[in-house]
Amino acid sequence: MKKNIIRIGDTVKIIDPEFFIRCGYNLCLSEVTEKIIKERKEEIEQFIDKFFKFNMIPNEIFGFMSDENISDTGKEIAKALAYKQIQLEGFGGKERKIFTETKEEYKNKLFKVTDIKYHQTGTYYPPSGGYSYYSDDWDYESGGLKNMKVHKILYLWPYDIGFFDIPFGDLSIETIHVEKINENYCEE
Repeated sequence: MKKNIIRIGDTVKIIDPEFFIRCGYNLCLSEVTEKIIKERKEEIEQFIDKFFKFNMIPNEIFGFMSDENISDTGKEIAKALAYKQIQLEGFGGKERKIFTETKEEYKNKLFKVTDIKYHQTGTYYPPSGGYSYYSDDWDYESGGLKNMKVHKILYLWPYDIGFFDIPFGDLSIETIHVEKINENYCEE
């Protein structure tokens, strides 16, 4: 086994605290959904209220919105609107990339690797082709990513800091931002 390859169960030290948020295109469905809820909550609430009162279905079934949050039905409507908006805007461009967040408080801290996933970045190109009369056959190329690069993302668990010092949620980071720690590591 190669010593410098990071595997599940290994200990890593954060060198550059650029934590992985997501991989994808500029427009994110959850972010656009939240924006629509924030900007159009009252309109969505009125639509749901009118629609279901008209059909004489009790409001309690659908968990209508309170001042702080939105019902599941309202979230589904907002999500559908957000997806359509993202489609119309071409997902924010053809560039698929890694989005990160800097968390300086974790610099030089140790973590155990609990899982590993791979993500691809690059520039999207659409499928192409059609029927070729020259070869009397279909000529088709599926879409994909130009200049594709594969990124190894590590999912982490705290090693040298308390569990309650970590905010709820996954901590994940690309391997280029960490250093593998020797099994016999002893901090001086």
